[in-house]
Amino acid sequence: MTPLTAAIAPAALLILLVGGTIFALRARPFDAAQGRPFGLVSVGSVLGFLGAWFFAILAPTSSVMPIATQTIAEHRMYLPLAALATLVILALHRALGRSSVFAVFAAAAALTMITTQRNETYATELTLWSDTAAKVPHSSRAHYNLGWVLLQSDRGAEALPHFEEALRLKPDYVEALVNYGIALRSVGRLEAAIAPLESALRLNPDYFEAHLNLGISLTQIDHTADALAHLDRALQLNPSSAAAHGHFGYALMKSGHTDEGIAQFAEAARLKPNDFATLERFGFALLNARRPREAITQLEAALRLDPLSATAQNHLGLALAQSGRAPDALAHLEQAARLQPDDAGMHNDLGTALAMAGRLPEALQHFEEAARLKPNFAEAARNRDRARAQLSGR
Repeated sequence: MTPLTAAIAPAALLILLVGGTIFALRARPFDAAQGRPFGLVSVGSVLGFLGAWFFAILAPTSSVMPIATQTIAEHRMYLPLAALATLVILALHRALGRSSVFAVFAAAAALTMITTQRNETYATELTLWSDTAAKVPHSSRAHYNLGWVLLQSDRGAEALPHFEEALRLKPDYVEALVNYGIALRSVGRLEAAIAPLESALRLNPDYFEAHLNLGISLTQIDHTADALAHLDRALQLNPSSAAAHGHFGYALMKSGHTDEGIAQFAEAARLKPNDFATLERFGFALLNARRPREAITQLEAALRLDPLSATAQNHLGLALAQSGRAPDALAHLEQAARLQPDDAGMHNDLGTALAMAGRLPEALQHFEEAARLKPNFAEAARNRDRARAQLSGR
């Protein structure tokens, strides 16, 4: 059904109601002596007055033109509905007399319950868009927004079918293509994420989010040369984006351009000095560049923002070890292993630090745990075998 044909029935009803209101306003009052329903005023006049009241209140906030940016407009009906409520109360009073008060209270209680339920729908974006997508399943925007909310909640797998439905309904929906690619990447489907992002760029070659996320995806599948081109274009489109500088820096480091990568991380940290992810990535870049003292500064700042980050604790431990601060390094490496006990790499790093501190039996335990968690972890297996040999030779 096209938008025009879909509007025919509502338009016909609206015309009928407006015409009825005008007709009712022209009705003559009845003589009070004849005992007509509303005394000196005819039924027609009452209906006309209430209809005019309804449309007069509604008119300032209404338009025959669709307003794409306002997807929810039910609030426009709140005040106009007072006219309908008045009509219902008058009709109940006429039919039931004084007993109508009980019917009015019952109706008020029922409507209060309905209003409360509706307010619960507005409680979160998730409940609102879930309700909208269920009631208007042919709306690409409803499915897109529901997918977006789910994706922001780290529920990429649940977001995928909604992005797919949005794109089925509107194949050239650029924002949906980009977020579909992000959702695919979030569930580990790295190769599949490329196609929708490229499609988005064919539709809008200067779309910042598409260049940024295509660059991120290409970096993750080790197509760093192509990734750099898209991330560079993203920065041209939005040079103040800390995320673009950070991901560009990571891609540069992966391609062997360490100093250029660190410069990008530094710019990202300047633009977003209180962002944990930016500081943690900057610290990791400095650690890989064998600049532990600078890495420590960034990682300590990151941990002030999120002390429970196992990754930041681990990286800070490694940076402290590089700078010769073994006792401090051990404290952070132990904390990292406690926070993320299923990470083989962290157990191996802690085992290495313990072995260097002469605590070989404890080191062996962590090497064994690393090898158990990740059977193909060659470095952990070598460290385990070496520790066993040293202990057996004592």
